[in-house]
Amino acid sequence: MGCAYYYDEWTTDVFGLTDTFNGFSLKQAREAKGYSLEALAIDMNKPIQYLMQLEEGMREPSTEDFNHFEVLLGVLPTFFYLPTIKLEEPRLIFVCGEGIRGCHFCGKVADYLCDCPLGNGKTCDLPICDEHRQPIGAFDFCPLHPQGYLVKGNEGRKGG
Repeated sequence: MGCAYYYDEWTTDVFGLTDTFNGFSLKQAREAKGYSLEALAIDMNKPIQYLMQLEEGMREPSTEDFNHFEVLLGVLPTFFYLPTIKLEEPRLIFVCGEGIRGCHFCGKVADYLCDCPLGNGKTCDLPICDEHRQPIGAFDFCPLHPQGYLVKGNEGRKGG
């Protein structure tokens, strides 16, 4: 089990329901479960444009959609009718659980591992957040392994 943190600028007003579907809540629930728009569209058997319209609040979901949201995202329909409020100051949220890793450099939620080759088929694998990630093509590097490192040939040696 690991722990990490992130800053959240949004909250929901749990004391009041609205009459209109809150598409931003759908986006929050989708991202919290690690779904991309494409993956959720596939699992729901819906066009991606349809889900984009839902998230932008341009249309109301069907009863079938709410069933999918409950099964795939673990949220009840009433969740989508809570108003979203932007906070004046971001709040710090700690996340702990299986598969949660904190960035080696700042402690924020790490969605990536460093791909820098160290030799013998091993890579650095330091957990890194989006802020500390240095993408090079399909590879992600941590700040300890700057973009001068090559991912082929003499692994782990600085390229020139």
